Amino acid sequence: GVTGVWIAGFGTGGSLGIVVAANDEDVKGVAAFGSPAHFDDWSENPELCLTRAKESGAVKSEDFPSDFGAWSREFSEYRPELAITKIAPRPIMIVHGASDQIVSAEEARLLADAAGASADIRIIAGAGHELRHDPRAIALLAGWMDKNRG
Repeated sequence: GVTGVWIAGFGTGGSLGIVVAANDEDVKGVAAFGSPAHFDDWSENPELCLTRAKESGAVKSEDFPSDFGAWSREFSEYRPELAITKIAPRPIMIVHGASDQIVSAEEARLLADAAGASADIRIIAGAGHELRHDPRAIALLAGWMDKNRG
């Protein structure tokens, strides 16, 4: 009985949510928080990306990936800044911390510019990358969902 879903993601999760929404009309809208517009830095140095993912615990298996070449090529295939152009007229919210040291706020502007009029962009003064812990970001998400549910 589900008639559609909404995606809200933080960091890479927001970027992947954009890609999913672009390719699935059942997604009613997407909110991305501190999300990169592209994965160029990862595709340029996939070894470092994998090392950091294992150090952070995001990748737990020493055997991952089974095919390093195929895995690293995927970074250049996922292009949130291109995918976001396919989401309109569905609602899009892009939230970014003005003091994000991981993903530049310029990437939020790239996403918003590519999305056009469907995008609601919010830059939170003094906020860093961990927006899931920032009550202002969560309040923006709740308000946006309330505004767009229908």
